[in-house]
Amino acid sequence: MTADASLAVSGGVGGYGVLLEDLDVAVTRLQTSAADLQRASADLDWGKSLLQGLDGVLADPGASVALEGDLLAAATELRRVAESTLGLSLVVATCTTGYRTANDANRNRWAALGALAGGLSPAFGLTGLVLTGNLSRWMQAGPGEDEQVSPPSPGTGGSPPRSLAGQGAVLGPPSGPLPHERPLSTDLLPATTAPPQTLPPGVVVRSLQGGLEPAQPPVQQESQVEGLTAIGRLVGPGEEPLIGMLAGALVGSAALASPAVPLLAARTVASGESQGIGSSTRSTVTPVPLPPVVAAAGAPTGVGEALRRVEDTSKAPGSDLHVRVERTRHADGSRSTVVYLPGTEKWMTDSPTPADLDAIQRGVAGKPSAYTDAVLRAMEEAGVRPDEPVLLSGYSLGGITAAQMAADPAVRAHFDVQGLITAGAPIGHVDIPSTVSTISVEHSEDLVPKLDGAPNTSLESNWVTVEGATPGQLGAHGIEGYADLGDDVDASHRPDLVAAREGLAQFFARRGDHTEVTEVATARVGL
Repeated sequence: MTADASLAVSGGVGGYGVLLEDLDVAVTRLQTSAADLQRASADLDWGKSLLQGLDGVLADPGASVALEGDLLAAATELRRVAESTLGLSLVVATCTTGYRTANDANRNRWAALGALAGGLSPAFGLTGLVLTGNLSRWMQAGPGEDEQVSPPSPGTGGSPPRSLAGQGAVLGPPSGPLPHERPLSTDLLPATTAPPQTLPPGVVVRSLQGGLEPAQPPVQQESQVEGLTAIGRLVGPGEEPLIGMLAGALVGSAALASPAVPLLAARTVASGESQGIGSSTRSTVTPVPLPPVVAAAGAPTGVGEALRRVEDTSKAPGSDLHVRVERTRHADGSRSTVVYLPGTEKWMTDSPTPADLDAIQRGVAGKPSAYTDAVLRAMEEAGVRPDEPVLLSGYSLGGITAAQMAADPAVRAHFDVQGLITAGAPIGHVDIPSTVSTISVEHSEDLVPKLDGAPNTSLESNWVTVEGATPGQLGAHGIEGYADLGDDVDASHRPDLVAAREGLAQFFARRGDHTEVTEVATARVGL
């Protein structure tokens, strides 16, 4: 079996979205033609020949009257054709709208069915109220937990300086003050080389593929979801319908018109905020130095390489969320930026890291989070300009956050997001703009991309979803397997995947590129 044969692809130029877009164009042309015909008919209206050719009327009144009759008949026919053309455009527009509406209803059918079933028993609605009203409090970070996972704070000692064999670097306390908290400025920094950076104590410089590991490796929070993928293997294709129906039953009648899981998330966020839990959406960022191998790596070569860099960014020691920004100046003078967003760091609310349960809930609910703020500050720190094309590449929670940022008008007002790569992320409920070229990769055994209960749309030519089996013995939700799936996307000769790669080509490596890399450690504030 070829690599292409093992991939299930939906959306993109091979989907129905292209046909619907062609019909949208046809509607516009029909409406334009109808307007032209109506104007032509008006030009031939009754009396025009008499007013414009009085001499001819006097010379041959009978011929003028006959001509006037012919012109009137022609005007009447033009009006008839114009009305028919306009009517045809309305029929085609109604059909395309109906198809899209039916497709949305079909994607939400399980939640709607769950809502109807839940209406038969008030126990479902009561359970939903209890769950959304208390989840934030149940999952709140307990006293002392922050100290157990946080790296030593500046000025409090920490690990002694250590020599890195072969790296030619000695790490110790920062040589200067850390950046203080500041509101995100709308006046973006100029495109300059990143300023000298310092490193918090106890952090070890990593190579591009992970490099040296800290003395005490951090707990990989994303591994906790592998238990969910085991359930996914048992349930099989019924995962998404089951989640949709359960969420619909918990939400109630509101799920008849909207995806249920985002509604549950929005209720949970609102309840937590009313209790003073999870309300902080602010972060600080601290630039960290990178080894030469990372700084000199250049732009990613494709989807697989972009996901491996997400993986590398996620390997920061401790519980800090790191965000990496690569700004590339191409040989033709154009610029592009790639931002890497790792997955969840802590499965609790009100944690000191932006990548926690609060970010998951807010992301699924379509609300900005501390993670969103951290990414925006990282981009500002890197000097990303408003007119630079930006590709957001995210895994799991990072994919949710990236998709929401790509769809958020407030973000797009400051940064030109034109590309999106997600891996193992439940983003089927997100309305990604048609101007954002999107590739989503999912493992068929991974339950996480299905947790929003809504499959990714197949009606958008700019958004292609690629599903494949988990390679080898890798975890179904592991970023390593998703990077391999990205390699399959890069190697594919399928026309839809070739077109999808071309949509992101401006962000991939070319001859003569010059890339500047900025990586920041982030912390949530205002808790």
